[in-house]
Amino acid sequence: MRRRIISISLREDLITRVDNLVDGTVIRNRSHALESILVNYFREEKIKVLILAGSQGKDLLPLTKDTPKCMLDVGGKPILEHVVRNLRVLGFTQMIISVSYKSDKVMDYFGDGSQFGVEITYIQDPEPLGTAGALIRADKFIDGRFILIYGDNFFKFDLSDMVEFHEKASALGTVGLTTVPDPAAYGVVELKGSKVVDYTEKPTDYRSFIINGGIYIFEREIFSSLDASQRSLERDVLPQLAKEGKLAGYNLAGQWIGIDTKEDLERARKLFSEKKVETI
Repeated sequence: MRRRIISISLREDLITRVDNLVDGTVIRNRSHALESILVNYFREEKIKVLILAGSQGKDLLPLTKDTPKCMLDVGGKPILEHVVRNLRVLGFTQMIISVSYKSDKVMDYFGDGSQFGVEITYIQDPEPLGTAGALIRADKFIDGRFILIYGDNFFKFDLSDMVEFHEKASALGTVGLTTVPDPAAYGVVELKGSKVVDYTEKPTDYRSFIINGGIYIFEREIFSSLDASQRSLERDVLPQLAKEGKLAGYNLAGQWIGIDTKEDLERARKLFSEKKVETI
């Protein structure tokens, strides 16, 4: 989109607050910070964010014996705190967190979200329902377009760009995409332009290195495409949306770390210790 250079005067305290948003990755500079603030201020609807944080993370045992995966420490903070803080910086402050395993650990830590500058509502499930089941349970809490994020993935990029892309794509859903050298452990995507034409979860044979980054934007109408028998968003819902031509793919430009194994966790911790990932 075309941009114009303008000159404005601001109070020094406001300039300080704007500059505090700049991290060089999500918010690149002062101009980008101001643009992000204005984009979110003038957005006609306040987009809610559904965060799925109910997983134990069995591949991370015994680390998750008494702690849900999203609450494991990376860079001095739980993984989920990085997610919440990144969303707040980007102007997304209305959050619904779906919890299950050791849910009290999440709810006690974040409370109503006020200490993090956000509003948090919880959906508490005694037993894990799977990613599709958790989405179905969120139906009554969602009143419009929404973002869905996995609470155990670390990300740093401007979601406002993804929202703008989704609006122009005229799709029921948009999935954030990244690439990895070995996609066998992920949901693999094939694209035609910006349309996802094939989605396969953890394939044994693959023709693409493009994978699902665990970040989505959905229209409210997605709930009409779901039924109670579905448990996995990745196996039951996304492949069908791709077949029907209702799923778009957005290339994530920024940092993304999927944390599914002990090796992933150690890699994330190493990146933080080496200051290759900035905290907010």
